[in-house]
Amino acid sequence: MGPRGRRTYAITNAGRAELRRWMRNPPDQFNVRNEFVLRLFLLSALEPDEARAALRGLLAQNDAALADLREQVDKFDALAEPGTPPPFNRLVAEFGLRSFETLRDWALWALDHLTEDAAAGG
Repeated sequence: MGPRGRRTYAITNAGRAELRRWMRNPPDQFNVRNEFVLRLFLLSALEPDEARAALRGLLAQNDAALADLREQVDKFDALAEPGTPPPFNRLVAEFGLRSFETLRDWALWALDHLTEDAAAGG
């Protein structure tokens, strides 16, 4: 076991070849099954105050995750050599930042637009 109880694995040559094959052949159609989005769709099952509380909780969790990721990215960027293209892990981190920012914008919009009728399914 490694630090914090994590197990570290290494990829085999056969595994690397399979990963490359998989990455070069994306599916014809991307199917996203997201329990979180299903929960958002079903907010109407809650009382209006509960639906707003759920959205505020989502916003708080999202903002905390966004702040943590932003701090990590800022540290990473401070160590990056100027003028060099970002490594792939930085590109992925940027996807995370933008995803959290988009979710935050949406949650604020939803709270602004959530009326008691809408929360009740009306």
